[in-house]
Amino acid sequence: MVHTSRETHGVMVHTSRETHGVMVHTSRETHGVMVHTSRETHGVMVHTSRETHGVMVHTSRETHGVMVHTSRETHGVMVHTSRETHGVMVHTSRETHGVMVHTSRETHGVMVHTSRETHGVMVHTSRETHGVMVHTSRETHGVMVHTSRETHGVMVHTSRETHGVMVHTSRETHGVMVHTSRETHGVMVHTSRETHGVMVYLCSICDIDNLIMHIYNTLPVLPKYNLNSKDEALLILFLTNVPPAQLICFSTATMAQRLVIIDTDAGIDDAQAIMMAVAAPSLQILGITCCFGNTDVDNVCQNVLLVLSVCERTQIPVFQGAAGPLVGATKAFSDHFGTDGLGDVLEDRDPQWKEKLQREHAVNAMIRLVAANPKQVSLVALGPLTNLALAIRLDPSFQQNLKELVIMGGNMEGKGNVSLCGEFNFVMDPESAFIVLEEYLCPTRIASWEYCCRNKLEWEFFEKLINEDTPAGRFMKMITSKCWGYSKEAMLSKRDVYFGPGFVSYDAYAMAACIDSSVVTESIECAVRVELQGELCRGMMVLDQRNKLNKSHRVSVMKTCDLTKFRQLLMASLKQPCRK
Repeated sequence: MVHTSRETHGVMVHTSRETHGVMVHTSRETHGVMVHTSRETHGVMVHTSRETHGVMVHTSRETHGVMVHTSRETHGVMVHTSRETHGVMVHTSRETHGVMVHTSRETHGVMVHTSRETHGVMVHTSRETHGVMVHTSRETHGVMVHTSRETHGVMVHTSRETHGVMVHTSRETHGVMVHTSRETHGVMVHTSRETHGVMVYLCSICDIDNLIMHIYNTLPVLPKYNLNSKDEALLILFLTNVPPAQLICFSTATMAQRLVIIDTDAGIDDAQAIMMAVAAPSLQILGITCCFGNTDVDNVCQNVLLVLSVCERTQIPVFQGAAGPLVGATKAFSDHFGTDGLGDVLEDRDPQWKEKLQREHAVNAMIRLVAANPKQVSLVALGPLTNLALAIRLDPSFQQNLKELVIMGGNMEGKGNVSLCGEFNFVMDPESAFIVLEEYLCPTRIASWEYCCRNKLEWEFFEKLINEDTPAGRFMKMITSKCWGYSKEAMLSKRDVYFGPGFVSYDAYAMAACIDSSVVTESIECAVRVELQGELCRGMMVLDQRNKLNKSHRVSVMKTCDLTKFRQLLMASLKQPCRK
């Protein structure tokens, strides 16, 4: 078979010829413009496309099962080559003026992929050699290095900016996955670790010590390993052979620090609550404001400074506040925690304590800190609410800028602990309690006296708690040693009559709810009001569960507690970095 089309003036020739099983197809423009050739000879096929003026050459050749495909621009612009020879495949893309080289090569089951810009800009390499895979991305001017390497089942992914800005590392070693993100200027450390299918996320902002101790405290059953320098701000805690049920998992969202102001009258339970807050890496304490209550406000300030010194957190600012209630004279202080509020066992008081206080009044400090961080600050009130009432009188917008208010105080069953129907914090300043619960419209949660007592802990746990062999544990054991409020041998109190014997750290319940809202497992949503009249009921908090008061604002009155989580937070508070 022969098919021929020819223009005889050198313009165009088309030929199709079959001769003895040999097929030749030819298309030719003879003025150096275009030549197309297709030839099959004894099962050997050659396809050629050529522009002969150095512009473009395309060649496809198959010879005895060997296939070669070539695309070449011969003026140094582009060369593409694909070659398969006896099961060996090589793909090459090259720009020969130092701009770009792409290479993909497979030789006897070994695959190499390379992408290179040779002017020091970018190198990408992917190599697999006998089951070992290495992926590399590098900018060689000190900007960015990305590396992914798998060697005998061990996978390491690294992303590094070498100018001290950011390092990201992901490592899998024998089924253990560690992800690390580091900014080396002490700003942020994120660590994500998967061990036996359980993922733990850790995050610390400028306070690696607290994060380290928090992990140690919340995972007491785990083996402990050395941690590298805190200057690098990188936490490495290798977890091995740990059942998933023993791990407490944190997400970077929940670990992001929340801003807190603590308003306190600094008795022993306040000291416990402050230690709990200091030990929680999720909290950033903006300041501690002091108010009269368990003792006079001077003693309160000294007690707070002492607790912060024990916890090595003296950088937290302390502000002196109200010395008495809004209306009337200050009532006699309770001796529940001793006359000084910390069990009357401390002999060496700091004579320079006033110099360590902030000059700003507590109420002004609260207003300023909340205004500077609108809708971000949780205010935890552990004593009489005088400072809070003064704050809203000085700045009516104060409560609007709060994220939330958490109160330890009030009662919900009409059972009092200092009067027939009233709880201590509210009875010490009923007018302030009334103002706060009427005018604070921010989200509000209340740990009432009954809530604390109904969720009491065993005295056996108390003995374990105060016998922690740490400076904080020894400090807590000392200040509770003579205090009848923490003595199971003491005479029966109203609390024991109403609720049975047990250990109750009142203010710690409110702080635990601030740190972890899941500690509270049941609550009552309703309007509340504080009674200001009469001898028997003055200072009592009344729950309006039938909406008789027609109040639009509801508060959350805590009812039941997850005691396992509460115990963990208490134990963590005494295991933090402390000194004598």
